[in-house]
Amino acid sequence: MNNFVVYDKDSKRIVTAHPTMGGAKTSRTNALKRIVKRNAKREAYRLMHSFKHSQQDPLPNLEAATLEFYNANIRCTVTVKNLMSGEDVVQDVNTPLCCDPSSETYWSM
Repeated sequence: MNNFVVYDKDSKRIVTAHPTMGGAKTSRTNALKRIVKRNAKREAYRLMHSFKHSQQDPLPNLEAATLEFYNANIRCTVTVKNLMSGEDVVQDVNTPLCCDPSSETYWSM
């Protein structure tokens, strides 16, 4: 049972779930390291090919927490427009794309 989650503090979406808090914190650290490494490679490529403007991906604001804490204090809903009717639909922030009526994937299945 996964009782610990890593979530993005800005979007409030769950990134990963883990059975231990140590696993969640390790996952958070590894994700941040991958992004920093990817940014360094992109910057080196831009410098090598003399691009003037460099844009780096912002580091996500990741945090580890228990699932109970996340459900009680963090989880929220978003309002999206139904792709077919245009009406507003309130759904959980972690709704997968295939269950989101504002996506073409939902309507093509």
